[in-house]
Amino acid sequence: MVSRRATALEAQLIHAEAAVTAGTEHVNRQCQILAELEEGGHRTHLAEGLLSVFRESLALHVADRDRIKQGIERLTHD
Repeated sequence: MVSRRATALEAQLIHAEAAVTAGTEHVNRQCQILAELEEGGHRTHLAEGLLSVFRESLALHVADRDRIKQGIERLTHD
């Protein structure tokens, strides 16, 4: 029988996976924008800063997803 806690964690995992997917897309798109700016000889300072923020945010989403996965594993192996 699946506990309520495991069910709640599985719902959280769905949201965390979506956040990781969206975050990855943001990082990839910002890398493209940065490359286009560089190719065009434009200033890239702001784009680089935004890319840094996106990467930090993605790392937090990945850590959250991994923490939720570990919680599910602990509940299902006990």
